Amino acid sequence: MRKKALSAALALLMIAGNAIDVNGGLNANPSNARLNLSSITAVVMCFYTGEVLYGRNHDVMRSPASMTKMMTVYLVLEAIENGQIALDTRVPISAQTAEMSRNPGETNVILTTSGHYTVEQLMDLAIVMSASAASVALGELVGGSRMAFRDLMNGKANEWGIDARFWYAHASGPNNPMSARAMATITRNTFLRFPDIAQRTTIPSIYFGGRIWRSTNKLLGVYYGADGFKTGTSPTAGASFAGTAIRDGVRVIAVTMGSTHARRFSDTEVLLDYGFYAINSRTVPAFNANMTLNGRIVAPRTYIVGGLHEYVKIRDLAKILSGTISQFSVEWDYESGTINLMRGQPFVSDAGISGRAAGRGWLAQSDVSIAVNNEAIDISVYQAGGHNFIRLRDAAGLFGFAVYWDGDSRTVVMTAEEGCSK
Repeated sequence: MRKKALSAALALLMIAGNAIDVNGGLNANPSNARLNLSSITAVVMCFYTGEVLYGRNHDVMRSPASMTKMMTVYLVLEAIENGQIALDTRVPISAQTAEMSRNPGETNVILTTSGHYTVEQLMDLAIVMSASAASVALGELVGGSRMAFRDLMNGKANEWGIDARFWYAHASGPNNPMSARAMATITRNTFLRFPDIAQRTTIPSIYFGGRIWRSTNKLLGVYYGADGFKTGTSPTAGASFAGTAIRDGVRVIAVTMGSTHARRFSDTEVLLDYGFYAINSRTVPAFNANMTLNGRIVAPRTYIVGGLHEYVKIRDLAKILSGTISQFSVEWDYESGTINLMRGQPFVSDAGISGRAAGRGWLAQSDVSIAVNNEAIDISVYQAGGHNFIRLRDAAGLFGFAVYWDGDSRTVVMTAEEGCSK
């Protein structure tokens, strides 16, 4: 697997001098950066916030070709979640769909009306090798008919407020127009609601019908962190791709439409590189969220600093973890400019969790050092509003607690074993 260094990413970007505002993150105009792309339309989106980091004609509607299948997959996963169907539900194949599966003009595997196919099997075929008839069969199952499924697709697009129109019941119809931003939103919403989709979008190949079918996603195993999402190709659409990658907990979505076969994936690499660079080089505003520990709300509506919801004031975290085996005290060495965290010692302070006041302002890396039990460690300290912050995942590794972000409830969920450590 090739892991790109940041310097290589910058060499590809050819960013205009005013594309990055060092005093406050990206400029408001997402098209300020000049990227060397073949794409007619393109967009880069921050997965966690939905912010457009870069756009080229990203609200212009074009044919997405088989990228449409990801709306099909979303609705199938929704039907599974609602109990309407299950992964092992048998999918009937209509005569029309069986005939379609033999169409040499479409990407397909042959399906028969007498064959035995499950939802999971056809969904993997639609994702991995872009099987059109498999996608249509799933639409017929969930919607009851092609026309009814078309209405479900349009209903979901309207619910999300995206620029997408599904005129054909054909679940992978080539003439269903949507914008690059709309496709990025479909990608984002799928990963937000069904994060386990990455287990399917990273499948490199699938065995069906007596042969091995390779994934159409050529970034898998090539671009560091790539784990999705979907290709689309037709004479009308050109070569298109909705890609996503995750690095060190940061996920970026990139969509290219109207590219060429030769440059579809290299364009996506440039877009993803830009997204990671933009996020990692910017300061980020305080973010309002709840925090829970072992199911109890410990910091209602406190500011968790960072667009990725992962930074917290050090003293607040010490107060929250007090009384658990992950507890620590906080000492400040003014002479050396070091924050010393004493593992296993209770945090003693009359002050409550500072909450809103703690996170006002913008996050920036500090030159303050940090130590644990008087031993220096290589972990960054950040500052915002005059307070010191630490990344939650760094603290979790140091003090042995679990943490994850619940996007639906906007809550940082932590678990730690009760009882003081020795």
